[in-house]
Amino acid sequence: MTGSPAQAGPYGTGHLLGPAPLTALGAVPAGCAPGRSGADQLTLFSSVGLAGTEVAVAAAVVRAGEEA
Repeated sequence: MTGSPAQAGPYGTGHLLGPAPLTALGAVPAGCAPGRSGADQLTLFSSVGLAGTEVAVAAAVVRAGEEA
């Protein structure tokens, strides 16, 4: 998952753990892309320098952790 597939594109799809499609951050909550199908799956976020997005994602992760 990335804030900007266009900006992350030059890194290639294998720069995290292996070949996988990069999904735009907003595509999952918008219903345009599937999210995880089980609690045993991981989501990795490829930050490409959009500072506002990084702060928003970090805040959401912290909130989710506090609610769990």
